[in-house]
Amino acid sequence: MNKNIEVINDHLWAVKFLYIPYIEEINYQPDPCTSAYDEFGRVTNEGLLILNKDFKGYNTIKAMFIKMMNKSDVQLKFEKEQSIEKKTNYQIIYAAALLCELERRTKERGK
Repeated sequence: MNKNIEVINDHLWAVKFLYIPYIEEINYQPDPCTSAYDEFGRVTNEGLLILNKDFKGYNTIKAMFIKMMNKSDVQLKFEKEQSIEKKTNYQIIYAAALLCELERRTKERGK
């Protein structure tokens, strides 16, 4: 395994997105129109979530996903349906992370 990849668990890896084009183990091309520092993570077609170590809130998003991955599909879908009128920045990021985790599970099942 490439030394630049941090394997957090079987479904969650982290790497500096600038390195992705040079890492054979990751079959994903970052969006060329987005700065490598702005994207917090991406889901691969294989159902692997890759977090960007260069993202400003990396430690927060990493802790968020570790906890989120322990929740059931029912819990995640319930949280997705919850609507808060005035969301904090944390709640906005959590909502985006929630959608990524649901997408990851769907892709993983489709293998």
